[in-house]
Amino acid sequence: MAAEWGPTIQGSTRGMPGWSGHDLFCDAIAEVYVGVLPRRPERPSFDADFATYDLGDASLGMIDTPAVWADRTRSSIRHVPDDALFINHSTTPWGLQQGGREWATGAASALVLDNAQPFTVTVGENRRLRLSSLRVPQSLVGRRLAEPEALNDALSRGGVGALLGTQMGMLAAATRARLAGAATAMVDTVLELLDAASRGVAPPDRVATMKAYVESRLADPRLGAAEVARAFGCSVRTVHEQFGRDGTTLGSYLRAARLDRARQMLLAPAPRTRTIAAIARECGFADVGTFHRAYRARFGVSPAADR
Repeated sequence: MAAEWGPTIQGSTRGMPGWSGHDLFCDAIAEVYVGVLPRRPERPSFDADFATYDLGDASLGMIDTPAVWADRTRSSIRHVPDDALFINHSTTPWGLQQGGREWATGAASALVLDNAQPFTVTVGENRRLRLSSLRVPQSLVGRRLAEPEALNDALSRGGVGALLGTQMGMLAAATRARLAGAATAMVDTVLELLDAASRGVAPPDRVATMKAYVESRLADPRLGAAEVARAFGCSVRTVHEQFGRDGTTLGSYLRAARLDRARQMLLAPAPRTRTIAAIARECGFADVGTFHRAYRARFGVSPAADR
C-alpha cells in the first residue's frame, strides 16, 4: 500500500439539520455495508462519525452512531445481492438477530454476519453503537465455514471468540493509526481465528428435517427452495447448501420423492379408484405429460404399466 494510505471515506453528521445527517450516513457506508439499511431514529438529529478503509480484498467500516437499528431485508438481498461475511466488533453492547436466532453481546465481543441472509442489528435505547466491521468476500475465506448461527454460538462462549474480539480491536486501532502493513496482516490473523472457531463447530445438520418437510408437502406444485427457506427461517442459499452436503439438490430430491410416492400409489392394492392424472396431481405434478415422461425416465416403464 502507498504511504499516504488512509480512509476511502471519512466524515461526520454532527450538527447537520433534519434528516440530512442520517441520509448522508446511509450513503457514505453503503460501499462497505452493502444493502444494509439503518432505520431512521425517532428524532431527526443523527450525530454519527464514520470511516471506511480498503484492506486488500477486504474492507473495514468503522461507525459511531446513536442507538439506531439496521436491517438486511429479503427485498434488499433481492435488489442488492452480496454474499460477503462481516466480522463485527464493538466497544459497546449490541445485539444481532439472524436465522431465527438472537445474540446479545457485551463490549469487545465479536460476531459474524452473513450478508446473503436477512438480519437485524439491535442497540439498546440511549446507547451508542461503536462498531468495527471487517467485510470479507467469500473468495477470501478459503474454506467452508460453519453456519453463521453455529459459529456465533461458538464465538459467544469465549475461547477463540475472545481472541477474535481482541484481534478485531487491534485491527481497528492499527487502522485508525494508519498502520497499513500491520492492519493488512491482521486481516489474515482474523481469518485464521475465524477458521479455528469454525473447525470447533459441527455445522447443524438440518437436511433430514428439511427432507421430512419436503415429503410432507409433495402435493404442493409450488414447493421449492423459497418455501423451504421460509419454513426454516434461513436463506435459499442455505437450503441448497444443505442438500448439496447430502450429495443431491433440492430439485432432484423433490422430483424423486414425488415419483416414489406416485409409484407407491400406483402399486397399491385395490381398490384403484384414482386415475393416473389424479395421482400425478396429488404428488405435485401440475402437468400429466411431464409426470409420464419423468416416471418413465426414473422407472423405465410408463405409469400405466405399474397399475
